[in-house]
Amino acid sequence: MTITSRLSAALAVVLALATAGLAPARGQTPRPLDRANLDTTCAPCTDFYQFANGGWLKHDTIPSAYPSWGAFYAVQDHNWDVLHAILDRDASEATSGKLAAGSAAWKVGTYFAACMDTVAIDRQGIAPLQPVLDRIAAIKTPADLERALGSLEHTAGLAPWSDGSVQDAKDATAVIASLSQGGLSLPTRDYYVKTDDASKKIREEFVTHMTRMFQLMGDAPDTAAAEARTVLAIETRLALASKSPVELRDPNANYHKMTLAQLDSLTPHFNWDAFFIAQGAPRVSAIDVGQPEFFGAVDSMFSTVPVADWKVFLHWRAVHATAFALGSPFVAENFKFNQLFTGARENLPRWKRCSNSTDQRLGELLGQEYVKEAFSPAAKARAVKIVDNLVDALHDRIEQLTWMSDTTKQ
Repeated sequence: MTITSRLSAALAVVLALATAGLAPARGQTPRPLDRANLDTTCAPCTDFYQFANGGWLKHDTIPSAYPSWGAFYAVQDHNWDVLHAILDRDASEATSGKLAAGSAAWKVGTYFAACMDTVAIDRQGIAPLQPVLDRIAAIKTPADLERALGSLEHTAGLAPWSDGSVQDAKDATAVIASLSQGGLSLPTRDYYVKTDDASKKIREEFVTHMTRMFQLMGDAPDTAAAEARTVLAIETRLALASKSPVELRDPNANYHKMTLAQLDSLTPHFNWDAFFIAQGAPRVSAIDVGQPEFFGAVDSMFSTVPVADWKVFLHWRAVHATAFALGSPFVAENFKFNQLFTGARENLPRWKRCSNSTDQRLGELLGQEYVKEAFSPAAKARAVKIVDNLVDALHDRIEQLTWMSDTTKQ
Protein backbone atom coordinates (compact mmCIF):
# COMPACT_ATOMS: atom_id res chain seq x y z
CA MET A 1 0.00 0.00 0.00
CA THR A 2 1.36 3.44 -0.89
CA ILE A 3 1.54 6.40 1.48
CA THR A 4 -1.24 8.04 -0.53
CA SER A 5 -3.52 5.03 -0.14
CA ARG A 6 -2.74 4.85 3.58
CA LEU A 7 -3.74 8.49 3.96
CA SER A 8 -6.88 7.92 1.91
CA ALA A 9 -7.79 4.96 4.09
CA ALA A 10 -7.19 7.00 7.23
CA LEU A 11 -9.35 9.84 5.97
CA ALA A 12 -12.09 7.38 5.07
CA VAL A 13 -12.03 6.08 8.64
CA VAL A 14 -12.18 9.64 10.00
CA LEU A 15 -15.20 10.49 7.85
CA ALA A 16 -16.89 7.22 8.73
CA LEU A 17 -16.43 7.88 12.43
CA ALA A 18 -17.51 11.50 12.10
CA THR A 19 -20.69 10.69 10.18
CA ALA A 20 -21.50 7.45 11.95
CA GLY A 21 -24.12 9.15 14.07
CA LEU A 22 -26.00 10.65 11.14
CA ALA A 23 -28.19 7.62 10.58
CA PRO A 24 -28.10 4.07 11.91
CA ALA A 25 -26.90 1.38 9.53
CA ARG A 26 -29.68 -0.99 8.46
CA GLY A 27 -32.24 1.04 10.41
CA GLN A 28 -30.88 0.11 13.82
CA THR A 29 -30.22 2.50 16.69
CA PRO A 30 -26.45 3.07 16.93
CA ARG A 31 -24.83 2.13 20.23
CA PRO A 32 -21.24 2.72 21.36
CA LEU A 33 -21.03 -0.92 22.42
CA ASP A 34 -23.54 -3.53 21.30
CA ARG A 35 -23.46 -6.30 23.90
CA ALA A 36 -25.08 -8.63 21.39
CA ASN A 37 -21.70 -8.74 19.64
CA LEU A 38 -20.04 -10.20 22.75
CA ASP A 39 -19.82 -13.83 23.74
CA THR A 40 -20.33 -13.51 27.48
CA THR A 41 -20.17 -17.30 27.90
CA CYS A 42 -16.44 -17.04 27.23
CA ALA A 43 -14.17 -15.58 29.90
CA PRO A 44 -12.24 -12.61 28.45
CA CYS A 45 -9.04 -13.75 30.14
CA THR A 46 -9.37 -17.15 28.46
CA ASP A 47 -10.03 -15.98 24.88
CA PHE A 48 -10.53 -12.25 24.53
CA TYR A 49 -11.11 -12.45 20.77
CA GLN A 50 -14.00 -14.88 21.25
CA PHE A 51 -15.35 -12.79 24.12
CA ALA A 52 -15.24 -9.56 22.09
CA ASN A 53 -16.45 -10.94 18.75
CA GLY A 54 -18.17 -14.26 19.39
CA GLY A 55 -21.70 -12.88 19.36
CA TRP A 56 -21.12 -10.97 16.14
CA LEU A 57 -19.53 -13.98 14.46
CA LYS A 58 -22.52 -16.10 15.44
CA HIS A 59 -25.34 -13.81 14.28
CA ASP A 60 -23.75 -11.97 11.34
CA THR A 61 -23.14 -13.54 7.94
CA ILE A 62 -21.24 -12.49 4.82
CA PRO A 63 -23.76 -11.10 2.29
CA SER A 64 -23.74 -13.03 -0.98
CA ALA A 65 -22.35 -10.12 -3.02
CA TYR A 66 -19.37 -9.54 -0.71
CA PRO A 67 -16.04 -11.37 -0.43
CA SER A 68 -15.80 -10.46 3.26
CA TRP A 69 -17.76 -8.54 5.87
CA GLY A 70 -17.15 -6.37 8.90
CA ALA A 71 -18.22 -3.24 10.74
CA PHE A 72 -16.82 -0.88 8.13
CA TYR A 73 -18.63 -2.72 5.35
CA ALA A 74 -21.84 -1.91 7.22
CA VAL A 75 -20.80 1.75 7.37
CA GLN A 76 -20.02 1.60 3.66
CA ASP A 77 -23.46 0.14 2.99
CA HIS A 78 -25.04 3.03 4.86
CA ASN A 79 -23.01 5.51 2.81
CA TRP A 80 -24.03 3.72 -0.36
CA ASP A 81 -27.67 4.21 0.62
CA VAL A 82 -27.01 7.94 1.06
CA LEU A 83 -25.21 8.12 -2.29
CA HIS A 84 -27.98 6.15 -3.97
CA ALA A 85 -30.58 8.69 -2.87
CA ILE A 86 -28.37 11.57 -4.05
CA LEU A 87 -27.58 10.00 -7.40
CA ASP A 88 -31.16 8.92 -8.06
CA ARG A 89 -32.33 12.47 -7.44
CA ASP A 90 -29.58 14.07 -9.51
CA ALA A 91 -30.09 11.60 -12.36
CA SER A 92 -33.81 12.32 -12.46
CA GLU A 93 -33.31 16.07 -12.37
CA ALA A 94 -30.46 16.00 -14.89
CA THR A 95 -32.44 14.01 -17.46
CA SER A 96 -35.54 16.17 -16.97
CA GLY A 97 -33.59 19.39 -17.48
CA LYS A 98 -34.04 20.71 -13.94
CA LEU A 99 -30.30 21.03 -13.29
CA ALA A 100 -27.94 23.57 -14.81
CA ALA A 101 -25.79 21.87 -17.44
CA GLY A 102 -22.21 21.59 -16.23
CA SER A 103 -23.01 21.79 -12.52
CA ALA A 104 -21.67 19.15 -10.14
CA ALA A 105 -25.13 17.67 -9.64
CA TRP A 106 -25.75 17.60 -13.40
CA LYS A 107 -22.45 15.83 -14.11
CA VAL A 108 -22.83 13.10 -11.49
CA GLY A 109 -26.52 12.69 -12.30
CA THR A 110 -25.87 12.37 -16.03
CA TYR A 111 -23.06 9.87 -15.46
CA PHE A 112 -25.13 7.77 -13.07
CA ALA A 113 -28.15 7.79 -15.39
CA ALA A 114 -26.00 6.62 -18.31
CA CYS A 115 -24.48 3.86 -16.17
CA MET A 116 -27.92 2.66 -15.09
CA ASP A 117 -29.29 2.56 -18.67
CA THR A 118 -28.56 -1.10 -19.34
CA VAL A 119 -30.87 -1.17 -22.38
CA ALA A 120 -28.75 1.43 -24.16
CA ILE A 121 -25.51 -0.18 -22.99
CA ASP A 122 -26.55 -3.63 -24.24
CA ARG A 123 -27.69 -2.15 -27.54
CA GLN A 124 -24.26 -0.57 -28.14
CA GLY A 125 -22.38 -3.81 -27.54
CA ILE A 126 -18.67 -3.34 -28.21
CA ALA A 127 -19.15 -0.01 -30.03
CA PRO A 128 -17.85 2.21 -27.18
CA LEU A 129 -14.54 0.36 -27.39
CA GLN A 130 -14.27 0.66 -31.17
CA PRO A 131 -11.98 3.75 -31.28
CA VAL A 132 -9.43 1.88 -29.15
CA LEU A 133 -9.77 -1.27 -31.28
CA ASP A 134 -9.32 0.80 -34.45
CA ARG A 135 -6.15 2.33 -33.02
CA ILE A 136 -4.81 -1.15 -32.30
CA ALA A 137 -5.80 -2.39 -35.77
CA ALA A 138 -3.73 0.42 -37.34
CA ILE A 139 -0.50 -0.98 -35.84
CA LYS A 140 1.65 -2.45 -38.61
CA THR A 141 5.28 -2.02 -37.53
CA PRO A 142 7.32 -1.90 -34.30
CA ALA A 143 7.44 1.90 -34.63
CA ASP A 144 3.64 1.95 -34.88
CA LEU A 145 3.51 -0.18 -31.73
CA GLU A 146 5.69 2.28 -29.79
CA ARG A 147 3.48 5.22 -30.71
CA ALA A 148 0.27 3.27 -30.15
CA LEU A 149 1.41 2.15 -26.70
CA GLY A 150 1.97 5.81 -25.81
CA SER A 151 -1.43 7.00 -26.99
CA LEU A 152 -3.27 3.95 -25.64
CA GLU A 153 -1.55 4.20 -22.27
CA HIS A 154 -2.63 7.84 -22.07
CA THR A 155 -6.27 7.15 -22.94
CA ALA A 156 -6.83 3.61 -21.67
CA GLY A 157 -3.83 2.40 -19.63
CA LEU A 158 -3.05 -0.56 -21.89
CA ALA A 159 0.77 -0.71 -21.85
CA PRO A 160 2.42 -3.76 -20.25
CA TRP A 161 3.70 -1.56 -17.41
CA SER A 162 2.50 1.25 -15.16
CA ASP A 163 3.71 4.79 -15.62
CA GLY A 164 2.98 8.24 -14.29
CA SER A 165 4.47 11.07 -12.29
CA VAL A 166 5.46 10.75 -8.64
CA GLN A 167 7.28 12.68 -5.99
CA ASP A 168 10.92 11.66 -6.05
CA ALA A 169 11.25 9.25 -3.11
CA LYS A 170 14.70 10.68 -2.32
CA ASP A 171 14.07 14.35 -3.15
CA ALA A 172 10.89 15.84 -1.70
CA THR A 173 11.29 18.94 -3.89
CA ALA A 174 11.08 17.06 -7.21
CA VAL A 175 8.33 15.36 -9.19
CA ILE A 176 9.65 12.85 -11.71
CA ALA A 177 8.36 10.28 -14.17
CA SER A 178 7.98 6.70 -12.99
CA LEU A 179 7.84 3.30 -14.63
CA SER A 180 6.98 0.06 -12.84
CA GLN A 181 6.15 -3.51 -13.75
CA GLY A 182 2.64 -4.38 -14.89
CA GLY A 183 0.67 -5.98 -17.68
CA LEU A 184 -0.72 -8.90 -15.66
CA SER A 185 -4.41 -9.79 -15.55
CA LEU A 186 -4.13 -12.21 -12.63
CA PRO A 187 -3.50 -10.79 -9.14
CA THR A 188 0.23 -11.58 -8.82
CA ARG A 189 3.07 -13.24 -10.70
CA ASP A 190 2.66 -16.43 -8.65
CA TYR A 191 -0.53 -17.34 -10.47
CA TYR A 192 1.51 -17.68 -13.67
CA VAL A 193 4.60 -19.48 -12.38
CA LYS A 194 3.47 -21.83 -9.58
CA THR A 195 3.09 -25.46 -10.61
CA ASP A 196 0.60 -26.72 -8.00
CA ASP A 197 -2.75 -28.06 -9.19
CA ALA A 198 -4.72 -25.03 -7.95
CA SER A 199 -2.52 -22.61 -9.92
CA LYS A 200 -2.73 -24.75 -13.04
CA LYS A 201 -6.51 -24.83 -12.69
CA ILE A 202 -6.70 -21.03 -12.44
CA ARG A 203 -4.59 -20.67 -15.59
CA GLU A 204 -6.93 -23.06 -17.41
CA GLU A 205 -9.92 -21.03 -16.24
CA PHE A 206 -8.13 -17.85 -17.31
CA VAL A 207 -7.68 -19.15 -20.85
CA THR A 208 -11.33 -20.24 -20.95
CA HIS A 209 -12.39 -16.81 -19.71
CA MET A 210 -10.30 -14.98 -22.31
CA THR A 211 -11.64 -17.25 -25.04
CA ARG A 212 -15.20 -16.36 -24.08
CA MET A 213 -14.39 -12.66 -23.99
CA PHE A 214 -12.77 -12.74 -27.43
CA GLN A 215 -15.86 -14.55 -28.72
CA LEU A 216 -18.08 -11.85 -27.22
CA MET A 217 -15.98 -9.37 -29.21
CA GLY A 218 -16.95 -11.25 -32.37
CA ASP A 219 -14.08 -13.69 -32.92
CA ALA A 220 -14.66 -17.29 -34.05
CA PRO A 221 -14.19 -19.96 -31.34
CA ASP A 222 -10.92 -21.35 -32.76
CA THR A 223 -9.50 -17.86 -33.27
CA ALA A 224 -10.55 -16.81 -29.78
CA ALA A 225 -8.89 -19.86 -28.21
CA ALA A 226 -5.63 -19.19 -30.07
CA GLU A 227 -5.71 -15.54 -29.02
CA ALA A 228 -6.21 -16.55 -25.39
CA ARG A 229 -3.14 -18.79 -25.52
CA THR A 230 -1.14 -15.93 -27.07
CA VAL A 231 -2.10 -13.59 -24.23
CA LEU A 232 -1.21 -16.18 -21.60
CA ALA A 233 2.20 -16.69 -23.20
CA ILE A 234 2.94 -12.94 -23.17
CA GLU A 235 1.68 -12.43 -19.62
CA THR A 236 3.66 -15.45 -18.41
CA ARG A 237 6.86 -13.89 -19.77
CA LEU A 238 5.95 -10.62 -18.04
CA ALA A 239 5.28 -12.53 -14.81
CA LEU A 240 8.61 -14.35 -14.95
CA ALA A 241 10.33 -10.96 -15.17
CA SER A 242 8.24 -9.43 -12.37
CA LYS A 243 9.11 -9.12 -8.71
CA SER A 244 6.96 -10.85 -6.12
CA PRO A 245 4.74 -8.83 -3.75
CA VAL A 246 7.30 -9.40 -0.99
CA GLU A 247 10.14 -8.07 -3.15
CA LEU A 248 8.08 -5.00 -4.01
CA ARG A 249 7.93 -4.04 -0.33
CA ASP A 250 11.56 -2.89 -0.25
CA PRO A 251 11.51 0.78 -1.33
CA ASN A 252 15.26 0.99 -1.92
CA ALA A 253 15.26 -2.10 -4.13
CA ASN A 254 12.49 -0.55 -6.23
CA TYR A 255 14.01 2.89 -6.72
CA HIS A 256 16.29 3.40 -9.72
CA LYS A 257 16.43 7.01 -10.85
CA MET A 258 17.89 7.43 -14.31
CA THR A 259 17.96 9.75 -17.29
CA LEU A 260 16.12 9.08 -20.53
CA ALA A 261 19.46 8.21 -22.13
CA GLN A 262 20.09 5.60 -19.43
CA LEU A 263 16.61 4.16 -19.96
CA ASP A 264 17.28 3.97 -23.69
CA SER A 265 20.48 2.04 -22.97
CA LEU A 266 18.51 -0.37 -20.78
CA THR A 267 15.91 -0.92 -23.52
CA PRO A 268 17.59 -0.48 -26.92
CA HIS A 269 14.67 -2.04 -28.81
CA PHE A 270 12.09 0.50 -27.62
CA ASN A 271 11.89 4.20 -28.47
CA TRP A 272 10.83 5.93 -25.26
CA ASP A 273 10.89 9.34 -26.92
CA ALA A 274 8.19 8.18 -29.33
CA PHE A 275 6.21 6.66 -26.45
CA PHE A 276 6.25 9.80 -24.30
CA ILE A 277 5.51 12.11 -27.25
CA ALA A 278 2.51 9.98 -28.25
CA GLN A 279 1.39 10.04 -24.64
CA GLY A 280 1.46 13.83 -24.64
CA ALA A 281 3.94 13.91 -21.76
CA PRO A 282 6.30 16.86 -21.24
CA ARG A 283 9.99 16.38 -21.88
CA VAL A 284 11.21 13.76 -19.42
CA SER A 285 14.53 14.44 -17.69
CA ALA A 286 14.47 11.95 -14.81
CA ILE A 287 12.67 8.63 -14.47
CA ASP A 288 12.33 6.27 -11.52
CA VAL A 289 12.45 2.84 -13.14
CA GLY A 290 11.17 0.69 -10.32
CA GLN A 291 12.26 -2.68 -11.70
CA PRO A 292 15.00 -2.38 -14.35
CA GLU A 293 15.16 -6.16 -14.82
CA PHE A 294 11.50 -6.18 -15.81
CA PHE A 295 12.01 -3.52 -18.46
CA GLY A 296 15.08 -5.30 -19.76
CA ALA A 297 12.95 -8.41 -20.22
CA VAL A 298 10.16 -6.45 -21.90
CA ASP A 299 12.72 -4.93 -24.26
CA SER A 300 13.77 -8.44 -25.24
CA MET A 301 10.12 -9.26 -25.90
CA PHE A 302 9.82 -6.29 -28.26
CA SER A 303 12.51 -7.88 -30.41
CA THR A 304 11.07 -11.42 -30.31
CA VAL A 305 7.27 -11.21 -29.96
CA PRO A 306 5.57 -10.51 -33.32
CA VAL A 307 3.64 -7.26 -33.69
CA ALA A 308 0.52 -9.33 -34.42
CA ASP A 309 0.78 -10.97 -30.99
CA TRP A 310 1.17 -7.60 -29.29
CA LYS A 311 -2.03 -6.49 -31.02
CA VAL A 312 -3.85 -9.51 -29.59
CA PHE A 313 -2.47 -8.64 -26.15
CA LEU A 314 -3.71 -5.05 -26.49
CA HIS A 315 -7.14 -6.26 -27.64
CA TRP A 316 -7.31 -8.31 -24.45
CA ARG A 317 -6.09 -5.46 -22.26
CA ALA A 318 -8.78 -3.22 -23.73
CA VAL A 319 -11.71 -5.55 -23.11
CA HIS A 320 -10.36 -6.71 -19.74
CA ALA A 321 -10.13 -3.12 -18.50
CA THR A 322 -13.63 -2.16 -19.65
CA ALA A 323 -15.69 -5.35 -19.29
CA PHE A 324 -17.43 -4.01 -16.17
CA ALA A 325 -18.81 -1.09 -18.21
CA LEU A 326 -19.84 -2.97 -21.36
CA GLY A 327 -23.02 -4.93 -22.05
CA SER A 328 -24.55 -7.58 -19.81
CA PRO A 329 -22.73 -10.58 -21.39
CA PHE A 330 -19.34 -8.96 -20.72
CA VAL A 331 -20.31 -8.02 -17.16
CA ALA A 332 -21.57 -11.54 -16.43
CA GLU A 333 -18.48 -13.26 -17.83
CA ASN A 334 -16.16 -10.86 -16.02
CA PHE A 335 -17.93 -11.46 -12.70
CA LYS A 336 -17.95 -15.23 -13.22
CA PHE A 337 -14.18 -15.31 -13.61
CA ASN A 338 -13.53 -12.94 -10.72
CA GLN A 339 -15.52 -15.25 -8.44
CA LEU A 340 -12.45 -17.50 -8.44
CA PHE A 341 -10.66 -14.85 -6.39
CA THR A 342 -13.41 -13.13 -4.42
CA GLY A 343 -15.76 -15.97 -3.50
CA ALA A 344 -18.74 -13.61 -3.92
CA ARG A 345 -21.86 -15.57 -4.85
CA GLU A 346 -23.56 -12.79 -6.79
CA ASN A 347 -22.66 -9.46 -8.30
CA LEU A 348 -23.37 -6.22 -6.49
CA PRO A 349 -26.67 -4.61 -7.48
CA ARG A 350 -26.34 -2.40 -10.55
CA TRP A 351 -26.99 0.77 -8.56
CA LYS A 352 -24.12 -0.02 -6.18
CA ARG A 353 -21.75 -0.67 -9.06
CA CYS A 354 -22.81 2.57 -10.73
CA SER A 355 -22.51 4.49 -7.46
CA ASN A 356 -18.99 3.14 -7.05
CA SER A 357 -18.12 3.96 -10.67
CA THR A 358 -19.41 7.51 -10.27
CA ASP A 359 -17.36 7.89 -7.10
CA GLN A 360 -14.21 6.60 -8.81
CA ARG A 361 -14.51 8.84 -11.86
CA LEU A 362 -16.27 11.92 -10.48
CA GLY A 363 -15.37 11.56 -6.83
CA GLU A 364 -14.66 15.24 -6.14
CA LEU A 365 -18.00 16.31 -7.63
CA LEU A 366 -19.94 13.52 -5.92
CA GLY A 367 -18.18 14.47 -2.69
CA GLN A 368 -19.62 17.97 -2.97
CA GLU A 369 -23.11 16.51 -3.26
CA TYR A 370 -22.50 14.11 -0.37
CA VAL A 371 -21.24 16.85 1.92
CA LYS A 372 -24.32 18.98 1.25
CA GLU A 373 -26.55 16.02 2.06
CA ALA A 374 -24.80 14.17 4.86
CA PHE A 375 -21.85 16.08 6.28
CA SER A 376 -23.44 18.45 8.78
CA PRO A 377 -21.51 21.14 10.70
CA ALA A 378 -21.61 18.85 13.73
CA ALA A 379 -20.11 15.98 11.72
CA LYS A 380 -17.42 18.31 10.39
CA ALA A 381 -16.57 19.40 13.93
CA ARG A 382 -16.21 15.74 14.97
CA ALA A 383 -13.97 15.03 11.97
CA VAL A 384 -11.78 18.05 12.68
CA LYS A 385 -11.44 16.97 16.31
CA ILE A 386 -10.44 13.45 15.29
CA VAL A 387 -7.85 14.80 12.84
CA ASP A 388 -6.48 17.25 15.42
CA ASN A 389 -6.13 14.42 17.94
CA LEU A 390 -4.31 12.29 15.36
CA VAL A 391 -1.95 15.16 14.50
CA ASP A 392 -1.19 15.76 18.16
CA ALA A 393 -0.54 12.07 18.80
CA LEU A 394 1.71 11.76 15.74
CA HIS A 395 3.58 14.93 16.75
CA ASP A 396 4.32 13.51 20.18
CA ARG A 397 5.46 10.17 18.79
CA ILE A 398 7.65 11.71 16.08
CA GLU A 399 9.34 14.00 18.61
CA GLN A 400 10.38 10.94 20.61
CA LEU A 401 12.01 9.15 17.66
CA THR A 402 15.75 8.99 18.21
CA TRP A 403 16.56 7.68 14.71
CA MET A 404 14.90 10.57 12.84
CA SER A 405 16.77 13.82 12.19
CA ASP A 406 15.33 17.15 13.30
CA THR A 407 15.03 18.25 9.66
CA THR A 408 12.97 15.19 8.78
CA LYS A 409 10.75 15.69 11.83
CA GLN A 410 9.77 19.10 10.52
